[in-house]
Amino acid sequence: MGSSNGVVIGKAQRFNMENEARKIKREDMIMKRRGLNFVSDQVAESLDDQSVAVLEQEVDNVAPKVVAILGLNSACDVAGMRIEMVKHCIEYQKSLIKGKHESLQKQQDELDQLDSQFKAYVCPNPGSSTNLGSKKQRLIFLEINREDDEAVLQVGKIADLILVVMSCAESDIKGVKIDPDRFSNAIDETGYKALGLLRSQGLPALVGVLQHLEKHKSNKQPQLKKLFQRYFESEFTNQHKFLNFNLATADTDVNALLRQIAVLYPNEITWRHNRSYMLGHITKIQSNEVHVEGYIKQNFLNAKRLLHITGVNNQLAFKIKRIEIAKDPCPMKISNKEKEKIMSTSKAQSIIQSKKNSRKGSMDDISGSVSQNGDNVNKVIQQINPSERDPYQIENNPGLFCAEQTWPTEEELKTAKQAKKSRRKSGGDDEMQTEDTLVSSYPVSQSKAGASLEEMFERIKIVGKQGEDNKSDDAGSMHADDEDEDDDELDETMFREDNKISMKHQKLTDLEGRARDDMDFPDEVDTPLDVEARNRFIKYRGIKSIKNCDWDPYENLPPSYSKIWRFQSYQQAYKDSVQQVIEEGLPLNGTYLRIVIEVEEKTLLSNTSILGEGKAIIMSTLFPHECKLSVMHFKIQRHFEHTEPVESKTEVEIHCGFRKMTIRPVYSSETSPGGLGASSNEKLKYQRFLRHDMSVIASTFCPIVFAPCKVLMFTKNNETGSLSTLATGNALPPNPLAVILKRIILTGYPLKVHKKKAVIRYMFFNPKDVKYFKPVELYTKFGLRGHIKDSLGTHGLLKAQFNDFMKQNDTVCMPLYKRQYPVWFEKTWTGEEPKDEEGDQEMN
Repeated sequence: MGSSNGVVIGKAQRFNMENEARKIKREDMIMKRRGLNFVSDQVAESLDDQSVAVLEQEVDNVAPKVVAILGLNSACDVAGMRIEMVKHCIEYQKSLIKGKHESLQKQQDELDQLDSQFKAYVCPNPGSSTNLGSKKQRLIFLEINREDDEAVLQVGKIADLILVVMSCAESDIKGVKIDPDRFSNAIDETGYKALGLLRSQGLPALVGVLQHLEKHKSNKQPQLKKLFQRYFESEFTNQHKFLNFNLATADTDVNALLRQIAVLYPNEITWRHNRSYMLGHITKIQSNEVHVEGYIKQNFLNAKRLLHITGVNNQLAFKIKRIEIAKDPCPMKISNKEKEKIMSTSKAQSIIQSKKNSRKGSMDDISGSVSQNGDNVNKVIQQINPSERDPYQIENNPGLFCAEQTWPTEEELKTAKQAKKSRRKSGGDDEMQTEDTLVSSYPVSQSKAGASLEEMFERIKIVGKQGEDNKSDDAGSMHADDEDEDDDELDETMFREDNKISMKHQKLTDLEGRARDDMDFPDEVDTPLDVEARNRFIKYRGIKSIKNCDWDPYENLPPSYSKIWRFQSYQQAYKDSVQQVIEEGLPLNGTYLRIVIEVEEKTLLSNTSILGEGKAIIMSTLFPHECKLSVMHFKIQRHFEHTEPVESKTEVEIHCGFRKMTIRPVYSSETSPGGLGASSNEKLKYQRFLRHDMSVIASTFCPIVFAPCKVLMFTKNNETGSLSTLATGNALPPNPLAVILKRIILTGYPLKVHKKKAVIRYMFFNPKDVKYFKPVELYTKFGLRGHIKDSLGTHGLLKAQFNDFMKQNDTVCMPLYKRQYPVWFEKTWTGEEPKDEEGDQEMN
């Protein structure tokens, strides 16, 4: 016996409840696989009766499958294979309308027109019973230009299925027995690169196709097909079909291929989940309106949401003015018998029954008018007030007085003095900060269970008075976050000629030399001769451990942090956003729509290659707040083929889901693997170069991207415009509180050694510097720990004592740390180069 809320439930009742739950789950899976649309209660309440009636007329729509064709070697005839499949579909469509009413002759004339890359065709082979019942499917065939990395990524974003084509026309039968990898020519270098891009972005369903097998002798064909099938299975496992395509027997092979495409259920790619997207084409541009037509995928479109157009960088999001049902160029309706079978399910019956009571009087008139018109062409589905849309706000308005620091009270001053005395007594190392800096912090309250979505979001405010050392770097520019530019590299250029004491640490001027030096002597810098070390490294402080140090994340924040946003509870905000998108999404999956969006005139003029009449574009919906700026982190792994050194803050191109942005990331490594969360005050160690031997965190100011989402990073050749894959990885939750600590190491060498004591030289050249850095702990490369006892002489020699016997050939190190902030790079969200970018670089 069981109980629920004090009510006893018998065995038979529990059995019936389990059966009912199992039945509902099974029906949900069938609805999902069939791609069928039903109007939810919440959507029906937000629309008028006529709009709901029009939506219910579109219940039988299923989105066309986007079939991409990729050739893995240069001998593949991708265009010829696509033409054969298109011809087969056109002949089938003509057979359906042949001999019928004369009005249908127009459809036949349209089929005889020139083929379009983005045109849908009816597949002659039905899907399986678990997929679409006996319903026909529509297919869109796209060729992938494997020479163009950008085209490979663009098609991969929207493809439901990829035909991987391999040709054996250039295979050497005699050489295959000796060296199959060399003489088979199954996959060339360009094919491997295209596969790597698609695999990093997320692979949909796959079907392997072998071409030109008929060019070889019949007795060699089975052996050759087996060899190519083995290549295919080694790349994609043996779970995918591998078929032969012969032009001599094109009818049979095309039938088999189309049948396999029809029965194959597309894989669900995580970053496309809960997003509606469209492969559309621009039909009209009028003033600041752009009309886009195409088949919408998934049921999450709503006029409240913002849209993103892939490739447009100077406008991150677009507002929807209205959504209309356009004339479908490839209509396809299911039979009444199939429709009755679908409507007989308990889920459909419950939805229909709930609508009958609320619209019983008006439904007859509405449905009658729709049936008289014959279709729902030019019916406006949704057009809402501008005030109800998601706001398009990228930067936060910090206000005029956000950086003002109120004078502390007497109680706060007493508390600060007591805390300062206690730190001095305990011998803490955190006193390297300037004494005249007033620091205050505001605790972040966790979100409550009943908090609204807007309350989950707040902006970062500037806390604390900016130090005098920041004034020169921040003068005249709000994006002068480059004031934290590599100080050690500046030190190298300023003092390389003067500091000739240690020839061992002299570094090369070229990038490759500095990258090698960073690997051999990580974080090591030379102490300047003509500048006092306490002034040169005034921003740095000594800490015992990066992982366990107490670093206030609100201390001395730069002005750019007043313009960004952060979540009080990322998980709750993400959950609420997804729930809101699901509940308010219109059931329009597979419907041919006309979406009218508002576009700024500046955007139209600067994106003529993308936003022009007849141009094909990719549109996708954004979650609430996904156009706002924050500090995003991406966990990436460097690609093995990219061998050139890449410095931190180098401009790179990043593909993150449907988005494409230009960023200047700051690289760092995790001190606690997996510890970087949305609200954790995690410490990261700054990396000067992107390394091969470890996973790296790339941090940057950019629009918020909800995880999970795949990330691809590229470097662009300015001369040729070609992309080179730099790294791949995943997006992490936005976290402005993550503290990136940059480390420098001052080195010295033993002059005299006596047991555990030693006299160290070349670490400092001024007795005042020795006294200033005396609280900082020392360590050696042989694993000893020690501290400075006193200064010796007037040339910077120092006495040090260690925890074990010192060796003459050891090296003494002093680590110092400061916080590194991401680069404020407006090109990421404006698409334009900052006007004073060069001035900032010179200043730093």
